[in-house]
Amino acid sequence: MELNIQSPKPNGNGNGHLDTTRKSQSTKTSSSREVHHSIFDPMKYMLKLPKTKKVSLPNGQVRFEKTEADYLPVAARIA
Repeated sequence: MELNIQSPKPNGNGNGHLDTTRKSQSTKTSSSREVHHSIFDPMKYMLKLPKTKKVSLPNGQVRFEKTEADYLPVAARIA
């Protein structure tokens, strides 16, 4: 079995520090900064669901009003 052992090479500045390749560092930072911007319009997927609302009148009577409620489906919420 053959071992491939390489000794670290100084960076040439005379300070004894090892040379780090900036290419590998910049690749790492650029990939972490890479953001996919997509404009998502939830209003395209919004549904109006019928809803019954209970309303108490001042004279003690109860009345039910039909209204609509906004609903965003699960698939659109995940997106």
